[in-house]
Order: sequence, then C-alpha cells, then structure tokens
Amino acid sequence: MRVWNPQPALPLPWRISTLSEMCLGVETGVEDTFTSGAWPNTNRAIYLPLALPSSALVLALFIANGLTVSGNVDLGIYDFTLARLVSTGSTAQAGADALQRIALTTPLFLRGPALYYLAAAMDNTTGTVYRENNDGDQYRAIGINVQATAFPLPATAVFAATGAYLPVIGMEIAP
Repeated sequence: MRVWNPQPALPLPWRISTLSEMCLGVETGVEDTFTSGAWPNTNRAIYLPLALPSSALVLALFIANGLTVSGNVDLGIYDFTLARLVSTGSTAQAGADALQRIALTTPLFLRGPALYYLAAAMDNTTGTVYRENNDGDQYRAIGINVQATAFPLPATAVFAATGAYLPVIGMEIAP
C-alpha cells in the first residue's frame, strides 16, 4: 500500500529588519520600545547598516507605518560604496498602524557576505512610522547615517550626520 506524503507548504519570505541581528538587533543594545512618531525632517534619508552573512534574493522592502499616514516614502538598498542598488521610488504611505510592504518589480540579488545599507526617506513630517529616539552618539557608533535632502533617494548616498531616530524598516528575502 502506497502512503501519501504531502509536501509541506513553502515558508513565507524571511524578513530582515531594523531589529535583526544582521542590521542592528539586540547585539547593539538597541532594545527600547518603538513608538509611532513623525519623520524627523522633510526629505531626510536615513541609512542603516546591514551586514549580510550570505547571498540573498530581495523580494520586497517594508516600513512599519505609525498611527498617521501622509505623503510619500522611498525605500532602498545601497552597497558599501554608497551606490543605490534599488529603490521603491516615491510611494504613497498607506495603512495606518501597519506594515507597508512594497514589492520590487524585479527581485534584487545581493552577494554576501557584504555590507549594505537599508535606506528610507519621507517627503513630509506629518506621516508617522514606528521608531526609536535615542542618543545620536549611540547611533553614530553603530553606523546609522542621515542625508538632509534626499527625497527621492539619490543614486549615490552622501552621509552628512547622525540623527537620533531609528525607523523600523526592512526587506523580505526568498527562503
């Protein structure tokens, strides 16, 4: 008698976010509560370091929207030379108090191990995202950088300073 052995369902895409050990995670001491808050400055871009341990296929980028949505966001990934590899382009912020997933039109293959940067920019200070405010010195120490006027995200990032704002952003990769 033949026993039927169904194949298991494919797992959902894996998520790497602000709190992942590959990005900032618990190893950095960033463990405070994230709350809904306005974007710190109109057109500001925030770049978060990402130490990717192996190659990955990126399917989508996401941001954790706060309690008020307004205007547009642009999410992207930069390589270690600060060259933009992909950007979602100006996208209306949608879905209050929800994770906003923006699928890439063409999946992006990232070679690892390597250093990359997750990036986010917003064109206003009315829209909110889940974030942590902390000491800018701590953020500088873990490699978070900002660019004052960078909406939409530029072809090449120019790090100008470190802010005291850590948004919840990330990427979905194929399992």
